[in-house]
Amino acid sequence: MKFVCVFLLLFCILSVPCRTEEGKADIETENSVVFSKPGLRGFFIASTEILGVNFAVNAFDSIVLNADFAKTNPSFMWKHLSSGEWEFDQSSFAVNQFAHPYAGSLYFNAGRANGFNFYQSFLFSAGGSLFWELFMETSLPSINDMIVTPFAGALYGEMLHRLFLSTKGRLKPLTWFISPQDAFNRFVTGTKAPEVSGGVESLELFFGVDLFSNFIKFSDTYDNAGGIDVPVFASGIKAVYGDPYAHKTEAPLDQFTLDLSIAGFIDSYCLRVFANGLLYSIPILAEGRSKSTFGVEAVYNVIFASDTHYATAAGGAGIKQLIASVDEKWSFKWEAFAGWDIINATENNYYMKQITNYKKDSKRTYDYYTGAYARLGITIENRRFGTFQASANGDFLFKLPDGKSGYGGALFVQYADIRYEHALWKNFSIGGADFIYHKWNLYGDVPHVEFISNNVRLYGKAAL
Repeated sequence: MKFVCVFLLLFCILSVPCRTEEGKADIETENSVVFSKPGLRGFFIASTEILGVNFAVNAFDSIVLNADFAKTNPSFMWKHLSSGEWEFDQSSFAVNQFAHPYAGSLYFNAGRANGFNFYQSFLFSAGGSLFWELFMETSLPSINDMIVTPFAGALYGEMLHRLFLSTKGRLKPLTWFISPQDAFNRFVTGTKAPEVSGGVESLELFFGVDLFSNFIKFSDTYDNAGGIDVPVFASGIKAVYGDPYAHKTEAPLDQFTLDLSIAGFIDSYCLRVFANGLLYSIPILAEGRSKSTFGVEAVYNVIFASDTHYATAAGGAGIKQLIASVDEKWSFKWEAFAGWDIINATENNYYMKQITNYKKDSKRTYDYYTGAYARLGITIENRRFGTFQASANGDFLFKLPDGKSGYGGALFVQYADIRYEHALWKNFSIGGADFIYHKWNLYGDVPHVEFISNNVRLYGKAAL
């Protein structure tokens, strides 16, 4: 539990701006650290909405799904409060890495929609998660949920909140899908959340076909390569908010990238969500046709596929630079980022293949890790010859002592995306991409595991 408290404190400290200036517009006032603007009314409404989300989800789980974990009572609540026991829970990957972060975004946007700033809304997200862990489940409060829910919830929540405000009240049915908490609050209270700095820089939609393949090797045996020969449908959307280059942060996440793609057919599927945003940044090395940004960044990346489970919540610092020719016919972009995986969830291939050797009280097929994280990327654009992109991410991780898996050791994960695109018309391009995921599990007392997954994609992309 001490680890959770330290994490929450450090995240808040990193999010607070280094200085403020007087005489700015309401945008900066909205992002100040003063609680007075939303007032007690805003606090009451936001808190009520968070409680409503928790009680509604608990009712659905206990009544509709008849889930035992949701059938809580005062004795369980008192036990959670008095015992002080916390654990790494055994929920599925989809629940812990998607459902909980999305719930965190609802808690977060209950605050944002009622006029609270990023820092205050992060506390709403943490509070909503803590209430759920203590009072809405029979199982012990979860350490991993108290980290992932507010962290990823703040990232997703702020991104969706800003995209919601970018609609400017247009396409009202769509706003309920972008940020249901913002839309619900506006519908019930009739008030609009304060405007924020920045705007959508680019929005891209793609459709295509994918081919999957994978290979797994144990240090003492081999397993056959797998995959499917039938192409599967793929689609996705990528939003870039704010100019990434020569960017000066006015508020956390006034520059972010949200990249979502999904592909699947029958029993083969792949969902990837890559989200990163600047908590603080300053322009550097601004000379001639060059624009650069140095910033502190938060990252939440998830790969949920039929053969791969990977999620990481990371923070760190990095540089982004754009160099363009005088005639703007070509440009070169690069980025470098280094930081720390606060918590990482990755599939345990040995358990998935050797279930009888795994502790019987474990239900999940993944383990929790922490360690170093890094990212590199380049983009070369030419009006005539098209666009080439390459990015690589890497993790060097050590397993957290969750008390469920008997396997210690280290984990190395690398994944890379290489693609080429060519414009057919002004706002439409065609392209091809290859996504490679490579993992080494170096266990202490069972065979090591090497796993490789490959995803080839052909697609068309429209700039909206």
